[in-house]
Amino acid sequence: MSANYTPNLGEYTELTPFRYWCQKVLPLVYDDSLSYYELLCKVLDYLNKTMHDVDTLHGDVVNLHTAYEELQEYVNRYFDNLDVQEEINNKLDKMASDGSLLAIISPTISVETAKWLKENITNPTNPPVDKSLTVKGAAADAFKAGFYSSKLAVHVTNDLGIKVSIDNNNITVSISNSSSGTHVWSERYYVDTLNATSVTIPFQTRTVIAWIEPINEHGVLKADYESDHLIIPPNGIVIYIAYTQDRSHIRQVFNIDSASKYMSFNDIDDTLTKKGYPADSFKTGYYSSKLAVHVTHDLGIKVSIDNNNITVSISNSSSGTHVWSERYYVDTLNATSVTIPFQTRTVIAWIEPINEHGVLKADYESDHLIIPPNGIVIYIAYTQDRSHIYQIFNVDSASNLTISAKTPGFFGKRVVFGGDSITHGVGGSNWNQNGRTIITVDGRTWKESPNSYSWANLMINLLKNQYGCSVTNNACTGTNTQFWSENIADLLPKNTDIFILTIGTNDRNFDTLELCRQHIVNYLPSIITYCRMNNIRICVFSPVPASQTNEDSKKAKTWQINEWIREVCFQYNAEYYNLHDYIYNWYFSRNEPIGTYSDGLHPNDAMYYYMFYAYCNLLDISPSLPVLEKP
Repeated sequence: MSANYTPNLGEYTELTPFRYWCQKVLPLVYDDSLSYYELLCKVLDYLNKTMHDVDTLHGDVVNLHTAYEELQEYVNRYFDNLDVQEEINNKLDKMASDGSLLAIISPTISVETAKWLKENITNPTNPPVDKSLTVKGAAADAFKAGFYSSKLAVHVTNDLGIKVSIDNNNITVSISNSSSGTHVWSERYYVDTLNATSVTIPFQTRTVIAWIEPINEHGVLKADYESDHLIIPPNGIVIYIAYTQDRSHIRQVFNIDSASKYMSFNDIDDTLTKKGYPADSFKTGYYSSKLAVHVTHDLGIKVSIDNNNITVSISNSSSGTHVWSERYYVDTLNATSVTIPFQTRTVIAWIEPINEHGVLKADYESDHLIIPPNGIVIYIAYTQDRSHIYQIFNVDSASNLTISAKTPGFFGKRVVFGGDSITHGVGGSNWNQNGRTIITVDGRTWKESPNSYSWANLMINLLKNQYGCSVTNNACTGTNTQFWSENIADLLPKNTDIFILTIGTNDRNFDTLELCRQHIVNYLPSIITYCRMNNIRICVFSPVPASQTNEDSKKAKTWQINEWIREVCFQYNAEYYNLHDYIYNWYFSRNEPIGTYSDGLHPNDAMYYYMFYAYCNLLDISPSLPVLEKP
């Protein structure tokens, strides 16, 4: 708004010199005083000079008024064109960089933060950090919470009694067992089902999704069909997904009642292939909802490479064959083959609906790769060279999978342990490198420690005595993924059946966080590739947490190593086991300090005892009876 406050100048009458004439008829004075005539002359002279000064002053006032108008116009133009937000931003940036902003707001933040922690967090002066995202009243790990954005339910305390019915016009999803004592859990939080009874939506031959969201402190059941307007809110937990092929056929994709019978928080499906299991949201985040979960018939997927191209083909495409995702389905009538330029990268093939039929498309993993929202991924493979294609995902084989144990059996297998000092047994009772020579590299020799108390030696005894395995522990103290990558042929015989690798603790010992990450992402793939080329099943375990003092002394933390290992295993379709979080949650659930160490890094006997049972649980191995006593 302009500031127009200029006063108008009053009217001014120009003054001219006073003119006069006087006729003298008598003597004007008879002494030395001024005559009236002389006095009049002086007054007139003064008056004329005053009029001249008034005219000069008027000119000055006019000039001042003109200058004021120019100043006012300048001020109005300045404020009309002033970007106040930019000025504020610049000032705040400057205050942030020189620390003055922090000095101003720190007292308020500290007070408000302390107040919030006191009201919401257990033990606010030293709050427990919940990495499982399931503990009420604990502080969540922000890094982990950032990955767990999936809304898919992973557990329900009691069967909800989900039923679905269709009349001529509507689909009704109902819950018969809703109560305040029944809770649906996601990876992030839980809601009760007190007000979740039934919901009705118009009938559509599409995917129907039902979810529970908290309203007025109770879970309310909601549902909708897959369409452009479908928005599941951030606090909605999906409990049911089905495809309504017609009014008499409902093809169920996901039902939390049946899924909960087979799973706990440790049963997350890392392979993205197991029907009825919740998926690992970190992995599904890569391909969103585009990964196919079922196909009505085998597509007959084949991949070939010539000198210049990669060709993905489908031999069994027909109008009666449908590929399903978590969100909708696509027929395969026009999906026959597609060719892309050869690249030694990950190749992804998908089917997307065009003109009411599914069309096969493919591309290689690169910056320009964009899988459209309606594309359903059916094939993922890594092309190492022109003669080797490593398949990661194939919907033909995935569709035939049923709920089964996470891992195949161990009976009679040749097993090799790999890793660093924690697998070697450093920190346990009687540790000593006085056994079999493992390897000599650059003049340094590593030997086994067969008599120490460690998770590995406990597992060796179990596998040998109960499962009839031959087991070799080739863990080498102080080594990292680069060492294992460069010496894998000498450390891992090609006739090995199962390779259990626990690695990453020493990949934290570099100068920058990025160097630590690069060691994982650059060297772990070659270990996985070696195993795949030699038909060795590899089980990759993340490192256990270290003490807080040890963690603080490293550029990379063990939880970061865990996430990088998870990422590589997903990309290369290797079995990944989250030992880090399993051990963390084990201690946390028992209200014990996170980890017991001999030196702040290496476990003592008690922690090795817990680790042994963690490996048994994660690998679906039954520990021998009687159960070992805790040291």
